[in-house]
Formats: sequence, structure tokens, C-alpha cells
Amino acid sequence: MFFLILITFINNRLIRSLEGKTFIAISRDENLAQSLGIDTMRQKLRSFVISTIYAGVAGILYASYNSVITPQMAHFTQGMNAVAYLVIGGAATMAGPYIGTIILLATPEMLQVVPRLLAMINGIILLLFIIFLPSGMVGGFSLLSGKLKQQIKKHRRE
Repeated sequence: MFFLILITFINNRLIRSLEGKTFIAISRDENLAQSLGIDTMRQKLRSFVISTIYAGVAGILYASYNSVITPQMAHFTQGMNAVAYLVIGGAATMAGPYIGTIILLATPEMLQVVPRLLAMINGIILLLFIIFLPSGMVGGFSLLSGKLKQQIKKHRRE
């Protein structure tokens, strides 16, 4: 939990810094960022280094939790689970990966009566989110709150 809070704090500070703003600019439109004088190659290298540091910390914590690491632990489904957590929670948000993880980790507990259908149900959930909420849960909530605020302003004017 300590490392979760620490990484969240670091990410929050990074996103609000000039470095984070350049990462966001590059992710939105690399050519425009480069035309504004941002060295996109250097910034991409920095983001890769930060990502590998996070992955290293995660690997250390995972190894200390399991006491051993084997190649079988790095199965394809582990990577797909991470992508599913991002898609369901919302990839471009701070809270999205946490919410997606909670939802997808709670699903097997709710479906203990039908364990054979777990992969299919997770796939259906992921597909529904891709179709109906491509920005994830957090993006959907922010979109809904934005529309709600517009309706409130509209009613105040009337």
C-alpha cells in the first residue's frame, strides 16, 4: 500500500509538472509538440525510463510477495489483464487503473458459481466498455458530470 500511495503521489506531481505537460502534448499530437520546440525523442526516452522504473518496482514487489519468479508467471493473459484494467477504468486518468482493477478483480468473486464462464464474462465486460464507454468508467463519469453541469446551468438561465 505504501508503494501504491507513493507511485500515485509521484504520478500526480509528474502530470502537473512541465515534464508531464510535455508528455501529454506528445501523446496528443507529436508533430505539433515537435513544431513547438519540444524534443520529442528525448521526452519519449524519459517516459520510457520512468515506465521501466515503475515496472522494476512492481517486479521487485511481486517477487518479494511470491518468493520466486518463473517464466510461466509472465503469461500473455497477465499483460491482457493490465490492458483490460486500463480500458475499463479509463486509460488517461489517475483513478482509472485502480477502478478497473477493482472491477475486474471483484468479478471472479461475484461469479464463483460459474468459474468456467469467467473468461467469457470478462471478455464481454471488456467488449461492452470498448463499445459504449471507450474512455472507461472515470471518463464516463466525467462526461456524465459535464452534461449534468450543463443542464444545471441551462436551468439556471431559464
